[in-house]
Amino acid sequence: MRKLTNALIIVAALTATTAFSANINGKIKQPNYCKSTHFKSIYLYLYGVRKAEKIEDIKDLKVELNKAKSTKVDLHRMRKDLFIIFNDTTDINSYENAIPSIMLVGNPVVDGATESDVKGFVPTSEVSKVVDWIKQNKIDTEAGFLNLCHHASKEVQQELEVKGTPSKDELYKYYVKPLVNFYFAALKDQKSVVVIGE
Repeated sequence: MRKLTNALIIVAALTATTAFSANINGKIKQPNYCKSTHFKSIYLYLYGVRKAEKIEDIKDLKVELNKAKSTKVDLHRMRKDLFIIFNDTTDINSYENAIPSIMLVGNPVVDGATESDVKGFVPTSEVSKVVDWIKQNKIDTEAGFLNLCHHASKEVQQELEVKGTPSKDELYKYYVKPLVNFYFAALKDQKSVVVIGE
């Protein structure tokens, strides 16, 4: 019995060591991750940081975030409402790679790539795509945003009503307009965007 117990302990130790070695050798286990996890954070903040194509390229991320504090965008709890309006759907998992989704929450950042509070990243090359989408859908004007809301599906309008979403005027003034101005400035200054969640 004692030999059997010792054998089981050795097998368990070898299994743990093998799993650990796999991680050391660079085989990073991908997290079960989709953009909808961003909606679990109470707050999301968008920061315009220096030009970069990968989050790992920004070695001085804390310094960059501190520099960008005065121009950060606070989506508060409205990112899901905006997601629903911009994608004209209530299914937040179906459109995770769509430009309006990237605009709101960025591309997912793999766990361990950077600080745990970094939820998303928009490379400099994708900022122009976001701005193009903004212009095409005319949400850079209040009239354009109201028109987008007016033509939303009945399912979307009902969902927003159930959620108690603020009026479309308030959404534009306090969330959409700052977001649009933020991306226009990021394009002009050739910045990338980091999304921080709390």
